[in-house]
Amino acid sequence: GTHTGAVIAMSAALRHPERVAALVLDGYPVFGAQEQEELLASYLAPIRPDWEGAWLAWLWGRVKDQFTFFPWNRRGDGARLPRPLPSPDLMQSVVTDFLAAGDGYRAAYASAFRFEAARSIEAATVPILFATRSDDLLFGHLDRLPALPPNARVQRLGPDRDAWAEAIAAFAGEHRGDSAAPEPAFAVPEPGPAPARRVVHGPAGTVGVRITG
Repeated sequence: GTHTGAVIAMSAALRHPERVAALVLDGYPVFGAQEQEELLASYLAPIRPDWEGAWLAWLWGRVKDQFTFFPWNRRGDGARLPRPLPSPDLMQSVVTDFLAAGDGYRAAYASAFRFEAARSIEAATVPILFATRSDDLLFGHLDRLPALPPNARVQRLGPDRDAWAEAIAAFAGEHRGDSAAPEPAFAVPEPGPAPARRVVHGPAGTVGVRITG
């Protein structure tokens, strides 16, 4: 799990340790009480569509700032991230995710910000690797980790993504688990046709329709 995903992974391992062979926590967030308060108060800006469309430009700029500063709304040299901007295509994919989630994104992130990350480490019983690249916005949080139990270790990595992937693969290879993943308890449907869009003209006006299945 990465960042918020690391919190989700830790929570899953605490609830269902028998189903988790090991954890790789990439950028595990360890926020202090004041930081949690500030993030909850200012980081989770609402998404409020307007007829003029200005909110779309704001959202795109907010995503660009997320890849430039941490926190994104603390724009300045002190918060600048040590890495170049990703491609516009990647940033657009994040914008699309925000559009899909809508204002509800705030509930999920608020839960992650409230998570007691440091205290949870003591309760975890599975093998854990805290592995973070030096160009990651949460690299400094490795220094915030409490005294680790014997089942956990830290690996500080450089910015090279291939070395990062190799470190994760090596740890996963050490802890493969003793059993295969259980079969799903439900039928996985075959993928249907791609969604289609139509413009329909009717007596009451014109509407855009998105057709799925």
